[in-house]
Amino acid sequence: MDDRVLLLPILLPALAAAALPLRRFKGRTGFCAFAGGAVLSNSALLLYLAARPPVGTLTLLRLSHDLSLALRLDGAGAAFAALLACLCPFVALYGLGYMSRTPHRDKPFFVCFALAYGAAAGVALAANLTTLCLFCQLLILAVLPITRREGQRIAEVAFSLPLGWGVFCTLLSLAFATAFIGNVDFVPGGCLPADALRKPDLLYLIYLLGFLGFGLETAVLPLRGWPVASAEAPAPASALLNAVAVANAGVFAIIRLTWYVFGPDALNGSWAHLAAFALACVTTVYGACMALSSQRLKLRLAWSTIGQLAYVLLGTLLLTPSGLSAGMTQMAAHALIKANLYFCAGAILCQSGRRFLFDMRGWGFGMPATFLAFLLSALALVGLPPMAGFIAKWRLGIAAASAGASSPIGFFGLAAMLTSALLTTFYVLQVLCVAVMPGRGFNLRAANYGITDPGPAMLIPIGLLAASALLLGLWADPVLGFFERAVPGTLPEAIP
Repeated sequence: MDDRVLLLPILLPALAAAALPLRRFKGRTGFCAFAGGAVLSNSALLLYLAARPPVGTLTLLRLSHDLSLALRLDGAGAAFAALLACLCPFVALYGLGYMSRTPHRDKPFFVCFALAYGAAAGVALAANLTTLCLFCQLLILAVLPITRREGQRIAEVAFSLPLGWGVFCTLLSLAFATAFIGNVDFVPGGCLPADALRKPDLLYLIYLLGFLGFGLETAVLPLRGWPVASAEAPAPASALLNAVAVANAGVFAIIRLTWYVFGPDALNGSWAHLAAFALACVTTVYGACMALSSQRLKLRLAWSTIGQLAYVLLGTLLLTPSGLSAGMTQMAAHALIKANLYFCAGAILCQSGRRFLFDMRGWGFGMPATFLAFLLSALALVGLPPMAGFIAKWRLGIAAASAGASSPIGFFGLAAMLTSALLTTFYVLQVLCVAVMPGRGFNLRAANYGITDPGPAMLIPIGLLAASALLLGLWADPVLGFFERAVPGTLPEAIP
């Protein structure tokens, strides 16, 4: 297969985004067909490439002898590309239904959505640290215009921090890495030269800078502002930001930095490794605590995202193949589950205009399909068997316990995950209790007056993702095998 095909998943969404403002559609049906067709076509292409990745590297631009923009699809990239390809069509379908109440915002949203899809595909296909940094920042720029809060101003201040600080940290890390390491092409197990450990403190500082820079997209403490500020964005935008693309791109970038640039052998036991692991542990528990304390549903989900994505970082920073494969499984399971929880929250907001939990008393009877889907996704987020979240958290727990045999950090990670899981049970079940157990003497008829489930365009993706959270838990072996093969050393990687 020609390596130039790797450019198509980036170019096709960009061309669709450029064509959307220029075309005049005859009715909403034509617009929906064009937008949905563009997303489905790109997803089909990404899935095909993930199944049959071309062997080789496509160099787009060579800036110097050790600095270039290049694309390549290896096992980890194929896993992230498949995740994007599977979830972006659901976001698009839900967005078409959600934005139908504000048709004037259809085109701006889908232009940004298409650009973000292309940039996220670039993150999956990046062959080196330079290309990864570029597409991560382009992804943030693409989603910035769709962070408009419902009836409020754009959350520019919240996104200026990750954009500015993230660019600074990642570019500084990239500059030091290029000067100190040289070649920054991704290699399974790390691309450090043999003499790189002559100055270990500088090496570890470079890693920690990169970890913090990419960590802003995953909202690692103390840099956790943007998911909270974007919680009141439209539901499809929130799902794209906090479940499907932006947050997962940050996690994936840290996986690349840890396993494909520095490598587990160079980092294991270092002060930078311990500092990053401690930040991940604290973030896991802190996010769950803040989610429990929040009374706004979408804000609760935003804090939950911060805590749940830290699970992926814990698995990655265990520096074992089992931890990495479990972390990538958690990344996929969380994306599916949290996207649907945002869809359900958006349906509630769209049907009622209410944001706070205490306004939703008894609504489980007025919106039974929405809250049933919320129940299934919530149980999956907690990790109750046989839901999709269970197998990911179970594998993470096993990996942490196994790592604890040689290093105490495994037990610290296990304690953080168990604490977070307990808090997660409280903050998701509280929502369901408010919805279906409003209390004795409560007037259900009055509370549910005018409250109904949304239309098919929103309800179909909600139902499909809820069913997927159950089915992927029941038949998890193919998914687990896919992510295990994506771990460095177990899947034959593409040769540059």
